[in-house]
Amino acid sequence: MTDPSGVRLGDGAGAPGGRLAPDAEGVPGNGGAADLGQVQFASERRVAILITSLIFVPNIFWAITDRQLAPGGGHLAGLYAVRALLLVAYVAGLAALRRAVSRADVRRAVHSLNLAIIAGVLAVMRLRPADNWFPLRTSILIAALIFVAYPNTLRRQLLQWGLLVGGTMAVMQWYYVGMSSVDRISVLSHLLLAGAVGAAVSSMRNSTERDMAASVARERLAISERRHALAQLRALEGIIPICSHCRRVRTEDGAWKGLEHYVHERTDADFSHGICPACLTEHYPDFDGPATSPATPVAG
Repeated sequence: MTDPSGVRLGDGAGAPGGRLAPDAEGVPGNGGAADLGQVQFASERRVAILITSLIFVPNIFWAITDRQLAPGGGHLAGLYAVRALLLVAYVAGLAALRRAVSRADVRRAVHSLNLAIIAGVLAVMRLRPADNWFPLRTSILIAALIFVAYPNTLRRQLLQWGLLVGGTMAVMQWYYVGMSSVDRISVLSHLLLAGAVGAAVSSMRNSTERDMAASVARERLAISERRHALAQLRALEGIIPICSHCRRVRTEDGAWKGLEHYVHERTDADFSHGICPACLTEHYPDFDGPATSPATPVAG
């Protein structure tokens, strides 16, 4: 079975509702960490493919506006070249995402795609007329998408955001010469706000993933302990060969061991030795005290 993004599920992908699939004995499987990683991989790849597909289409519309803003000359040819390269980057990014088989593959593809998008946006800023500040809005949008929409490590996200902010500030300083200081501060504040909010969201998402991984690890430990307990119980099932006189038990390798020692080896049980009232009367008729049981257990 596959999800909408083409990720193959099943074959250990967990039970419905995110529960661990039980085995033949009714004990949940111990592949929880692998199941969680598969779900996270599928989710990140699906989101990355969706966002990339959504921002692919507007580039065609923006290419039309480029012609209206720069009706001729080298700038128009340059804008068309940048748009074409961006489309190539989107197609290559989508192909890489669909070929991805792990979260690391998805994040590498997203990182490369974001760097290409940032370079393209900065190039469009420089090639459009100096009095057209519309690409600055795109920079703010990209700053938010880096953290919120595109999954990646926080370090890579901060690197991408820093390159975008630095490039945008450079274009405003040396190309948008007619831009007032108030407008510059406004754009910068929006970029900083997008980065701060995005970094907070990314950090909380990473923290949630760590908590989920720790929860799965605890669940796997509990499952392992339960399996161990069941294995110990199964060790005493079936027919146990025991001597009818000395009460020794024959082991699998043919050796004869005391009953207490045999049970202690196969379970966590210990034995304490005392004497019951019937045996006390039979073997020690002159003893007037009560039957006793020592407080310290022994293995036998």
